[in-house]
Amino acid sequence: MLRYRIAPLARADIRAILTHSNQAFGSFARQRYEALIVQAIRDIAAAPHRFGSVERPELRGWTYHLRYSRERARVAGEAVHNPRHLLLYRLEPNGVGPSFVGIVRVLHDAMELEQHIPSDDDTP
Repeated sequence: MLRYRIAPLARADIRAILTHSNQAFGSFARQRYEALIVQAIRDIAAAPHRFGSVERPELRGWTYHLRYSRERARVAGEAVHNPRHLLLYRLEPNGVGPSFVGIVRVLHDAMELEQHIPSDDDTP
């Protein structure tokens, strides 16, 4: 498993997602979505090229939709019904292969992703 780092913009995305989830759907829904985000990050760190990962050169990285981690992220036996977010991540090299996964953003799947690409200064 690779180490992972979460960029400040991704942390802000996660806070906003969980706040919205809590306000719109309640505390239990927020807990399920939080567990899903954590599981997706762990899944990518364990296998950055896993099923569901898509290389996105136009975003200078990879995307992974949270739906692919849904069944492994249950709270009290329940999964998120319809996850709508994806991770934007980059593999940070160490000369031989990736040394860590940088989680750059966590974005809604209906967004124009190209408009939310962080600068290199905002990467983990």
